[in-house]
Amino acid sequence: MRSLITLTLPPLFFFLSTGPDLKGQPQDTTAALGIFDLLGREEIMDIELETNLDSLMSRKREDTYTKGLFTFDQTRKQTMTLPVNIRCRGKFRRMKCSFPPLKLKFKKSDLAAHGLNEFNELKLVTHCLDEKEKSKELILREYVVYKLYNILTPYSFRVQLVKVTYINTEKKGKKLKGWGIVIEDEEDLAHRMGGEKIDKMGIPVDSLDPFQEKVVSLFQFMAGNADWSILLNRNIQSVLMPMGTYFTVPYDFDYSALVSAPYARVDARLGQKTIRDRVFLGLADSLEAIKPAVELFLSKQDSLLEAIDDCPQLGMESKADMRQYLAEFFDIIKDDSRIANEVLLPAKKE
Repeated sequence: MRSLITLTLPPLFFFLSTGPDLKGQPQDTTAALGIFDLLGREEIMDIELETNLDSLMSRKREDTYTKGLFTFDQTRKQTMTLPVNIRCRGKFRRMKCSFPPLKLKFKKSDLAAHGLNEFNELKLVTHCLDEKEKSKELILREYVVYKLYNILTPYSFRVQLVKVTYINTEKKGKKLKGWGIVIEDEEDLAHRMGGEKIDKMGIPVDSLDPFQEKVVSLFQFMAGNADWSILLNRNIQSVLMPMGTYFTVPYDFDYSALVSAPYARVDARLGQKTIRDRVFLGLADSLEAIKPAVELFLSKQDSLLEAIDDCPQLGMESKADMRQYLAEFFDIIKDDSRIANEVLLPAKKE
């Protein structure tokens, strides 16, 4: 068995908020398991995608689906194969990657036949680049970033590290292998949270849960990620909770300093000179407002640093780089004057 980060998240309905303003806990739900539940496990999972890769890649700028088959080991002795529709997804990566990220869409009737719930979509972060070792390292780094956020809150996307074998039906079964990350369905996420998935721009800031918004913003600052926006609904999934407030869940961290993808670009409008320049894009305007979120991060410091070391597939150079970048973040948030001058003050100038 191949090990990776052995982080076990409790069911959402057992989670007790660390933040004083985080109201309305996720609902206890006894619904059937979903497709992601069959994939989510501690070890790396091997999956196969069989499809016409030539057709899929020739239409990577379109939202047209290509038929295929999705195969994985349901148990050590039992393999499951499901028909799946596949298309390329993403914005920047769709245009720049030689092998862009994919969306996988299953028939709800096929899932129901296996006793699974109705959430029928998965995202697959692919290797993107042709350079094998570089693409592997980027996948692993982004996977770790997702796991870091899992440590802070269960209001986060579940992810599964996979090795994918792509079988090209157009070329007599020619195979291509790459690392990937499977991300759960957004509807599944919202269901676990006991809320409703919302896809719209311009959510009123006074409708956001105050503590949870600051956790998201401080996490993005920690990761060195400026490629997100709650107001523009960019790389953020919004969930309307039963109490009428919105929770936001971040995804896509390839532009972050923790991942350091070679195609990542600075945002000069935010004053960045390199992608390692942190920018706080949150709503906090005082030390008092951000302090509860800071305390959460400080309480999780050891776990966050250990999560980097606990991914054995990640190279030593990447581990050292990611640990150093996180250590710099903790140096900042342990000092109130640095929070005021390096986090809050630059944000006020934006």
